[in-house]
Amino acid sequence: MAKIARPTLVIAASNDQAVAIHHARMLHDGIAGSRLVIIDDADHALIWAHSDEFEWVTDGFLGA
Repeated sequence: MAKIARPTLVIAASNDQAVAIHHARMLHDGIAGSRLVIIDDADHALIWAHSDEFEWVTDGFLGA
């Protein structure tokens, strides 16, 4: 991960039971300059259940 030299967005769901949040934190800690966003009250299906917030976060990161 230390070799990643591109802007990186890590999005995690606060209530994800399939992928523990510490995995997102490890990615964020391992990629210099990355941005970590945790979607509150979201689970593993956050891109469907919280699609507006997911889109807002990614659009903001991409400058759309």
